Amino acid sequence: MASEEHIRAFLALPLASCFGEEVKPLLEHLKRKFPQVRWVSPQGIHVTLHFFGAITRREIDRISEIIQKKTQGREAVEVHLEGLGGFPTLLRPRVIWIGLKGEIAKLQPLQEELEGGFKNAGYPCEERVFKPHVTLGRVKDKAVSPNIDPRCFSRTATKKITELVLYQSNLTSQSPRYEALKTYPLAAS
Repeated sequence: MASEEHIRAFLALPLASCFGEEVKPLLEHLKRKFPQVRWVSPQGIHVTLHFFGAITRREIDRISEIIQKKTQGREAVEVHLEGLGGFPTLLRPRVIWIGLKGEIAKLQPLQEELEGGFKNAGYPCEERVFKPHVTLGRVKDKAVSPNIDPRCFSRTATKKITELVLYQSNLTSQSPRYEALKTYPLAAS
């Protein structure tokens, strides 16, 4: 019997349709200035709520049941993007990001409940505290230290996010490509 194909999957707040055009000039500027960093596409920006890693396609229904149960009756969230940062720091970043601000008080408990549901179902969970952010780029070469001025991006308009998406991540040599597997609506507030 052949082994079942695995896919890389994660659950996220999709942000490209709301903020992609606002982030695009920043990403174009950063790509020109720091071509050695692996930058994301504006069409792929999101906030990861849970990274599953490798799962089988059969697991999608089980994961969906948990998501539907935990999102039932949850309201849409109003958020904006603000502030450039880096992990561990913007001075020597491995990851360069934009912060997510706004109705984080609605988002935090939802993320915690989702994590609890996934953990109870046997999926590994992050031990770190959830810090909502949009990854813009990854610095692969430790010798590279892009000197990014945090003032090169100020703030976007506030927008309403009305769904969560379970994505498949396809890694490429340029940047990852994301394919929506399932969408989970949040109630209008």
